Amino acid sequence: MTIKLKLPGAKAVFGCAAAACACASWMGAYFGAAWGSMAAFLCCCLLFVLALGLRPTRSEMIACGLSGCVFSVMHTLGYSYDTIDSYGLILKSSKTMLCGALCMLALALVAACVCLLLIRALDHLRAVCARPGEGDARERKQLFVSSAVLIFLGSVPYLLLYAPGLNIFDTHDQLLQFFGYPSYIGDGSALTDHHPVFLTVFYAAFMKLGLVLGDANIGQLVYSLLSMAVLAAAWAYALCALYDLGLKKNVLLVIAAFVALYPVTALYAFNMCKDVSAAPFVLVYLCQMLRIHASEGAVMKDKRFMLAVFANAFALMLMRKPSMYALAFGAVFVIIRYRGVRVRLAAALLGAVMLFHVGYSSWLLPALGVIPGETREMLSIPFQMTARYLNTYPQDVTDGELAAVSRVLDLEAISHYDPRLSDPVKDTSNPDLGNGNLSAYLKAFVSMGMRHPGVYLDAWLNMIYGYFYPSGSNTIVCLTLNSPDEGGMVLRQSEALSDLRLELHDFIYYTLRRLPGAGMLFYVNTISWAFLLLLVYAVLRGGIGEIAPYMFFFGTLGICLLSPKSGEIRYLMPIFYALPIMLGAAILPKKGESKA
Repeated sequence: MTIKLKLPGAKAVFGCAAAACACASWMGAYFGAAWGSMAAFLCCCLLFVLALGLRPTRSEMIACGLSGCVFSVMHTLGYSYDTIDSYGLILKSSKTMLCGALCMLALALVAACVCLLLIRALDHLRAVCARPGEGDARERKQLFVSSAVLIFLGSVPYLLLYAPGLNIFDTHDQLLQFFGYPSYIGDGSALTDHHPVFLTVFYAAFMKLGLVLGDANIGQLVYSLLSMAVLAAAWAYALCALYDLGLKKNVLLVIAAFVALYPVTALYAFNMCKDVSAAPFVLVYLCQMLRIHASEGAVMKDKRFMLAVFANAFALMLMRKPSMYALAFGAVFVIIRYRGVRVRLAAALLGAVMLFHVGYSSWLLPALGVIPGETREMLSIPFQMTARYLNTYPQDVTDGELAAVSRVLDLEAISHYDPRLSDPVKDTSNPDLGNGNLSAYLKAFVSMGMRHPGVYLDAWLNMIYGYFYPSGSNTIVCLTLNSPDEGGMVLRQSEALSDLRLELHDFIYYTLRRLPGAGMLFYVNTISWAFLLLLVYAVLRGGIGEIAPYMFFFGTLGICLLSPKSGEIRYLMPIFYALPIMLGAAILPKKGESKA
């Protein structure tokens, strides 16, 4: 099957050229001269001609039109917030409002055309990527081994450069906490549930192993190799699941090659980080949902499979605590979608959530002397709104409101407010939110917001725009090794390779990001838009029920909109790891369609 394209006549082409000229001009007036260049005009013209030649259906026009509108609004707003931390570029005057509106219209048309082209490309892939006949056990085994080896080897050159491995600052704090040293999350006298306790103990076990062998770096290196191996096996398992559902082996090997060669996945494979540790369980969860969907829930009648769903969901929460909320959110839609096995799905998914929350977090951990995590982490957005309000309208605060706020927030720290990161405000807040402190604060928060709601909106949009706009300030891959430097835990990378590591960092951020088209792979917002595009495609081609397997990931995106940092890739990690498998699922043959 080929993409059917009927080129429009001369009048239509002329109309496309006129529209392209207007769009390039409008976008250039807002985004800058590059957007209004001849190259931009030619790209717009080509897009319009191709989209017109594809003869979109009514449902495609609606879906692509709505998608284009959402993209244009977020991209236009994102540019304003990335430039001046507010919507001032649009709402400064009537002239800027007109300029912004015209830019949104132009960008919506362009984005709608791109969306249509990508949807038709997925249609074509779906037609040519189906595996003929039934799967072969030998071929499946070859696929697993080939994929696992390829993906594992893809990380080896990077591990040689960054040996003994990488980690994030949270891991540094977890290790200090376990060994009894003060850190951001406590004085070291006891473990806390601020970060996953299971992983705190697990990571510390590798440090202990290294110390027993004479060097903590050995423990870090052993962990790096194990992480690479487990992730490679999880990727291979997921690809084999797609093979079972009907995709060709060669297509799946292409996906495996992408995972192996894409620097971001290769580098994260050996990062000692809770979000990466959760990735294998995310991949298994997605495969389980796809199997449930393909069988219309029938596979849940198998007790072993049901138990596997329960166990994997529980393990996922052990690795990444916010997964509890996303799992509960996704479970609701899965239970509604698959009628015949609702009780089994509820027992497996919601049962795991209840066991984790009640049995593990609320009973077992306190019984073991683990200190509960702090509530203030969940108040990042309100804290940011309050800080922005006090910086913007310091005179429009009553004494009662200021007193209530000061019981929770450090008023001096508010002057260090960062529009895209809540840590300067959140980390200096009062951890004791009892004794009426929180209720008094919330009352003041609401009363101030009623007077100036715009400043609250400004604060929130600053915290979320990075998930939808290609901000250069967003980190796409973490390349740090944070050494605790206590208790013999001194982690060091080779000094002789430091220049090469710096060159790789600069190559990713200043060369690969600037490549036309391919550069988008190195921006955080691409993860969000690729995910939403695949959801639109699933609904367009299969109906609203097709997105049930992905609602856990939709819930994850929702959590990002309440997160303490704008455009933080770690919060998007479940979606990041799911995308290659979601793409494979999107091009699976339709149910009931022959695999010939």
